[in-house]
Amino acid sequence: MWEDILKGKRINSKAIPIIDKIMSDGKERTSRNIVDSIFNYIENYNEGKGYRMTFQIVPSTSSIAKYLSSSPKYIKLNNSYIRNFKVE
Repeated sequence: MWEDILKGKRINSKAIPIIDKIMSDGKERTSRNIVDSIFNYIENYNEGKGYRMTFQIVPSTSSIAKYLSSSPKYIKLNNSYIRNFKVE
């Protein structure tokens, strides 16, 4: 319990595949751009569905930055990130 407080809030496990899908096009994005893309993804996903994906899964920009910087799939360029296609 207290370990989670020291480590900070973890990223939602449902958001990780969405982030990976958004970043799969190879474009350079900041954490804020990724949050905006997640909102757009959820809005488009909910259109015409019998069920809805909620916005509660959208992580904070700092959580996204922490995930991207710790993952070998992504490379940091200045204040943005890009997909590392050499590591799969």
